[in-house]
Amino acid sequence: MKIRQGFVSNSSSSSFVILGCKLNEDDVKKLCNVLGMEFSEDGMYEASEDICRKLRSQGLEDIVPIGAYEEGNVYIGFGEYGLEDNMVSSKSKSLDSDDIVRLKEIMESFEKSIELYYGVVAC
Repeated sequence: MKIRQGFVSNSSSSSFVILGCKLNEDDVKKLCNVLGMEFSEDGMYEASEDICRKLRSQGLEDIVPIGAYEEGNVYIGFGEYGLEDNMVSSKSKSLDSDDIVRLKEIMESFEKSIELYYGVVAC
């Protein structure tokens, strides 16, 4: 049996890398509260999309949500998904350190830290 150690991409999964926070449903609810928003009745991933829209309107233009449904988590941060082995995204760009500091401040307001995450999510 071959064990895959690189990024995996096929019709049912997508590899990702993100500098941000891994959030469960309680975390998403807390973040909505911190930002003065209501938690979406449509669910956690929809709420994370709403959060990212709000943060983009506040100047964090490159922030994205990535859902890891099998884990019951979402990731919010600066990242890319749909990556294949040895692939450098054509959308790659440098991150503004002020944006990273701003995201860090928001996440620390409810005791979360930003980290580098990578993995595979279902599509």
